[in-house]
Amino acid sequence: MYSDKAKRFKEYYDRIKISDGSISATMGMVYYILDGVTHHNTSYYMRFIDRRLEHQIKPFETNFHYDPQLFNQKVDFNNRMPIWVCWFQGYSEMPDLVKMCYKQLLSMVDETCVVILLTKDNIEQYISFPESVKSKIGKSYSLTNFSDLLRFSLIAQYGGLWIDSTVYVSQKINRNIIQNGFFSQKDSESEDAKYYASKHLWSSWLLGDKAGSLLFSYVSQAMEYYYENFQGPIDYYLCDYLFRNAINHFDEVRDSIGRLPDNNTGTFRLFDILNEEYNPSVLDDILSSNQFSKLSFKRKSVEEINGKRTNYSVLLKSVGDNI
Repeated sequence: MYSDKAKRFKEYYDRIKISDGSISATMGMVYYILDGVTHHNTSYYMRFIDRRLEHQIKPFETNFHYDPQLFNQKVDFNNRMPIWVCWFQGYSEMPDLVKMCYKQLLSMVDETCVVILLTKDNIEQYISFPESVKSKIGKSYSLTNFSDLLRFSLIAQYGGLWIDSTVYVSQKINRNIIQNGFFSQKDSESEDAKYYASKHLWSSWLLGDKAGSLLFSYVSQAMEYYYENFQGPIDYYLCDYLFRNAINHFDEVRDSIGRLPDNNTGTFRLFDILNEEYNPSVLDDILSSNQFSKLSFKRKSVEEINGKRTNYSVLLKSVGDNI
């Protein structure tokens, strides 16, 4: 049986091998080990993935043509900003925590926005993909991979804000959130930024921009090209590496991400105390300091601990009893 480290190593190796061959996978793991030895104070692995990805999508880059006027919006949102949320199985199949987040989001949206819940039954009302891409979903590309392509393509075509289904929104949202273009959760001073391809300059679970932006036009088309031409993602965070690629190619993209100030820097504090005994001062401080808090349904959330209600219980009750 593999240890956790060995299992993770094998997962990284297998992804690169499927996407780029065994020689590339071996080289990637050498760099991965070197980074581990230096406690990730080096970035050999990330730079290696950058180079291999650049090679893989070179034909796309050569033929990429940017024209924001080419985007044909299939749906009229009556001058409201779409907020995209996805749960493929539909609302009734959401875990309680996800339902809580979704209902809370609905209560935090003003009249300048409209929330769109995407499911497997309505996605093609808004956007469609080639059969060569769709045939790989659930096989060599996971539903998570598909949701990455979905969010980039929707923002490219319609603009708006993508919010993962496990984000708790504690302050009102209006369309001004993307008035300056690119928006995401950003924490550039985070101590663990060195471990992530994004360097915490953006977060794929919260993304927004205006329709037809260069960043989302490029990344959505590059990802669609990649899914069509390769048997699997070279890295789990392929989307972040495509962002890095766009930054390297376009000053406009680099500037738009650079202009965004750090925000929601305590976004994981709520998750950390969710199952703890209810503490109104701590909970209020977290919710007032962060408009968006990232949670997870993969860890069991409990409503009671030592005979007392938890912070989760309080939030659950606050959105109503009909979860």
